[in-house]
Amino acid sequence: MSKVTTVYDTLISTLATLFPTKDIIPDPYSLGDNKVSIMRDSYGLKFNGESFEEGEFKTLGKRYSFSVVFSRELLRMDSENTPIHTMTKAFLEDAHTLRLDLYEVDKLGIPNSVENVEVLEVSGIEDVFDDKSNFKSMECFFDVIVRENLTI
Repeated sequence: MSKVTTVYDTLISTLATLFPTKDIIPDPYSLGDNKVSIMRDSYGLKFNGESFEEGEFKTLGKRYSFSVVFSRELLRMDSENTPIHTMTKAFLEDAHTLRLDLYEVDKLGIPNSVENVEVLEVSGIEDVFDDKSNFKSMECFFDVIVRENLTI
């Protein structure tokens, strides 16, 4: 099994542990194609690409880019603004929980070939469905840097 597979599997299990009450988004690459019932309070892991890092002699460095997409349903209550603020704070708490866990690489259980996890940015809150403005999403971006020894 390659290092990226191990990293990906570890991230999947870590997210399930961090967010046990949330549903998993079946297709995080196309949020609007998922069932409305799943999007009420859910997350999904996306692989966003890979680049190479300079390394020492006979080592290969790779930077794997991932993101976690969170979605929530905004329950509207008459003309009150409270629900949007409550939902925004819930998104921020999700991002904070994820960030804290990613900063502690040792706790993730990822093999020691992982050099670092860099939390990059958090997107703004956006609509998920064009025709339903009560479903919102937010995305947290991070990179996992892996070093592998080359055997020649």
